[in-house]
Amino acid sequence: MERRAVHQPRSRRYKTFLPAEVTLTETTVRAHLLNISTSGTCVHTRAAPRVGDVAQVQLFGQVHSARVVWSHLGKSGLSFDAALTSEQISEALELPDT
Repeated sequence: MERRAVHQPRSRRYKTFLPAEVTLTETTVRAHLLNISTSGTCVHTRAAPRVGDVAQVQLFGQVHSARVVWSHLGKSGLSFDAALTSEQISEALELPDT
């Protein structure tokens, strides 16, 4: 019997719906972060990146380099080159002042 590998996230994922900008191959597109962790994010965008593409993600007023690790039907998994801190994650999850 063949066994399939089960994807195990490396760090806790936080569900969210945050607007962001992602640059793929020198083209900047609007995106929404569907989840975020210290090691990466899942984004929804109209672009169709390929696995291995380099991405620049604009988050919290900073640019974070990442690589596309999977892409399917408008969603892509990005792995950050440098891990985010717990403080950056907390900042992203806070609601804006009203």
